[in-house]
Amino acid sequence: MIGVVQVMATIIACAVVDNLGRRRMLIIAGLGMALSCGSLGLYYNMSVADAATTDGLGWLALVSLIGYVVAFSLGWGPVPMLLMSEVLPARARGTASGVATLVCWGLSFVVTKFFSSLQATAGLDGSFWLFGIACLLAVWFVLRRVPETKGRSLEDIEQFFA
Repeated sequence: MIGVVQVMATIIACAVVDNLGRRRMLIIAGLGMALSCGSLGLYYNMSVADAATTDGLGWLALVSLIGYVVAFSLGWGPVPMLLMSEVLPARARGTASGVATLVCWGLSFVVTKFFSSLQATAGLDGSFWLFGIACLLAVWFVLRRVPETKGRSLEDIEQFFA
């Protein structure tokens, strides 16, 4: 079911990215991801404190997970690849895109590899709160450093970075 939700959200993102703008989609998606991680951390925090209180809150974990997948699929999944093709200079686009993709997948591997260690150190609640903070830092970075490329020519975008 989550795979279907992810595909549908990605299709919607591709359809609306030109209307909403890349920055707005990244900001909204990042905030949605942070909220989802925060509520998942809250669920796990409550389950550690008193397992009986979370018996009726299983829906919170499910909604948080689906919310994260939808938010990611609307913004941070497809938009960086599109933005990369618009922001990188033509002479370096191929190499830089390859390096950026390699770093992205490498960091995904690191998160997957060390999640159990993080969970053992910070607990499930702390792990998801940490991921939520990382999402908020990503939103802050977008607000401070990422230009809106909607409706701008590649020359205009290159001038922004010059």
